Amino acid sequence: MKGLGLALSFMAAACSLDWTVPNHPADASNETQAAVCTPSRPCPSGQLCTYGDHACGGAGAGVCGAPATGCSATAPSVCGCNGTVYANVCQAGAAAVDTAKAACAVATEHFQCEYIVCIKSSYCEQSGGTPAPTLSCIPFDASCTAHDCTCVSGLCMNSCTPLPAGGVEVTCP
Repeated sequence: MKGLGLALSFMAAACSLDWTVPNHPADASNETQAAVCTPSRPCPSGQLCTYGDHACGGAGAGVCGAPATGCSATAPSVCGCNGTVYANVCQAGAAAVDTAKAACAVATEHFQCEYIVCIKSSYCEQSGGTPAPTLSCIPFDASCTAHDCTCVSGLCMNSCTPLPAGGVEVTCP
């Protein structure tokens, strides 16, 4: 009888323990770290894999997260890892697609600068340095019709570079 009482005491103690495993994929409420993703190990359905280097996983792993919502129509357009041009970073994120430095099929009146897409009547300005510079498409002055580096001479210490697909990039500190 003494053995039965000891067994029942042990069972009661075991039943009162919390047997949940923190960060278990089946228990999202306990999730404390974002999931890591790669091109061969995608995020769970409905999530976005964000790579900090805009290389679509070619230079390292990304982090899974919720796609963007409530996007506005602000520019500039961006190139997605799937090769599609999106209206902006938010629209790409809402489609669960990260941005890419890789070439997108852009219209002839546009050019790609890093991961953004500008119209050729503007130049791409990169400012703020590494690791995450700010990129902007800035219209050329209306008096300049060449749409090349002569139109932006004097800006950012004359650091203008013609881009292979047309367009120019100005790099500012």
